[in-house]
Amino acid sequence: MALPSLKELPQPPPSLRKAGEAVAGGLASVIALRLAYHVWTRWVFYDRRATALVDGFYARRKERTMLVEIRPGRRIAVYENLPASTGAPALIFIHGSCARMQQFEEQMSHFASRGQRVVALDLFGCGASDKPDDPKAYHTAQIKSDVVAFLEKFATPGSVIIGHSYGAAIVLGLSMDRYLVNTLKLAGFVCLAVPNAKTLSSHGAPVLRNQFDKPRWWLWFIRPWVGRQFRAMLLGPSASSDLYRQEKEASARNPVYMYKAFYTQWEAGVLIPPNHQGSQVDGLFVVGELDKATPVEYTRASLEEASKGGFRHHLEIVKGAGHQLVATTVVEFLVIEGVAPSSGEHFRLESSAHNATNDRPYSVAANYRDQFYVDEVSAGRAKSARRCPDPHPHCFG
Repeated sequence: MALPSLKELPQPPPSLRKAGEAVAGGLASVIALRLAYHVWTRWVFYDRRATALVDGFYARRKERTMLVEIRPGRRIAVYENLPASTGAPALIFIHGSCARMQQFEEQMSHFASRGQRVVALDLFGCGASDKPDDPKAYHTAQIKSDVVAFLEKFATPGSVIIGHSYGAAIVLGLSMDRYLVNTLKLAGFVCLAVPNAKTLSSHGAPVLRNQFDKPRWWLWFIRPWVGRQFRAMLLGPSASSDLYRQEKEASARNPVYMYKAFYTQWEAGVLIPPNHQGSQVDGLFVVGELDKATPVEYTRASLEEASKGGFRHHLEIVKGAGHQLVATTVVEFLVIEGVAPSSGEHFRLESSAHNATNDRPYSVAANYRDQFYVDEVSAGRAKSARRCPDPHPHCFG
């Protein structure tokens, strides 16, 4: 029996056929526009200013930045202005999720110029570190193990570890490890915009997994639109145009496979152990007053959790700042004289913060191991403050 020809098959009504053609044409147009956007922005008319901002950071520090195989098969970029052999206490910076060490550029430059030992890293898959297409490589447990190995290699007695957002969650979790704190002889820690363990487990990590558990092609397709939303939310209206352009360029360099694997394997319980005994060293918590990603109440809850260990912790709320407070404010954390707490000498931490877009000074004061000192920030200094280019912690460009 012969099959009927196409002409002999029942034909849809003309109106339905026209509707189908319109839908198909619309989809084709959207796909063509997305491809054209990619070609235009990445190949034809790329933002030279933004490219210079991103590449310039590493170019200026190429003599002090190196690729280190921190664990077998895992190479990360590490900046170190003074070697560990000097024995000087270090300020150690750990950036947020899918960001890079450039997040702390202003602080790194400031402290290095004052002779302070400064160490920073690009987490695996971020910045100048290796980015293999291997989903298992970006599990939270792997990232945290890298940081532990990094600290074991580069931390010196009396060092202070400083983290932002995802990096702050790592720092908070490590501060609860008594063996690690005592072995490394850490003098303290600073958490900038730290997530709360409970909300991270119940809301943050599950939401991120659902959001990024999509086909790679779809994540690539929606990248420009979602990226614009994230930048508007996390950077805020006061951020400079250069910062927005730099963020767009930097985040566009994150491979889709990397941030998909990173966020779909984000385990909150690995970052901050659920059955912890609180922090085993003194700490400082800093959060932006207008932070929508990690609100003030999240930081207060984290401070309460950290205080279970019986050590001193202090909270500073930066007025007018959002989640990217190191981008919209100049926040300084400086060890004036840092030695291992067990030495019996005083550990002094000076902190000054001010709004980089406001003429009014912002100053903070508190007790930190009986000696927490604050410099009053003059209005003139606040006027001349320069923004710190800071990548937002998310991946879209």
